[in-house]
Amino acid sequence: MKNLLGKPFVRKIIFFLIGFIFVILLLDNLFVPWYVSSAETTVPNVVGMNDQEAIAMLKSQGFETAIADTSFGLEYPKNTVFLQRPKEGDIVKEGRRIFLFVSGGEKIVYVPMLKGKNILDAKFALERIGLKLGRVDRIPSSQPEDMIFDQEYVAGTPLQQGKIVA
Repeated sequence: MKNLLGKPFVRKIIFFLIGFIFVILLLDNLFVPWYVSSAETTVPNVVGMNDQEAIAMLKSQGFETAIADTSFGLEYPKNTVFLQRPKEGDIVKEGRRIFLFVSGGEKIVYVPMLKGKNILDAKFALERIGLKLGRVDRIPSSQPEDMIFDQEYVAGTPLQQGKIVA
């Protein structure tokens, strides 16, 4: 046994284990009880509020805030909080970070160049960015059949996603 304890590698392992046990005991008896016993509070509801108002309200109540995501859609006006985590009514530690999900409003896309494409390609190009192909007038021409040679909106025109392009 004395021979075994005399090896430097074994001594290092023993010192490491003693240090590890010391850190675990320190965490278990000092830091964890301090964290668990810290004050708790209830999360207020900020869904439907303007993002700046929600941040100001949460900070005034001692919370940290973070914008977790911005999503585009028609349900909520631009810069409106549509989701929060933790949610309203949850009991959390004071100073907890509240993650806010904010509406980016209606998404704006830009009309692609459709001239020179056939109708099927134009439909796919529009659908890929969230626009819809509207009425297509067929006019006799020397161009190949189903080729588009005029479009309602000039390429690069900003439109709200979901609009119909003829």
